Amino acid sequence: MGLTAKIAVLPKDKDPNEVPAADVRKAYYQALPFNSSKLFKIIMSRR
Repeated sequence: MGLTAKIAVLPKDKDPNEVPAADVRKAYYQALPFNSSKLFKIIMSRR
């Protein structure tokens, strides 16, 4: 099927409606391709 997913990281404890639109766009353009090692790094860096 060939689906790909990306993860966009917003500021900790914030939803897209709680941050300025510029921050949402920045997170969207800096989104990382999903794989388990990158997900683990993101989770650990946000603790």
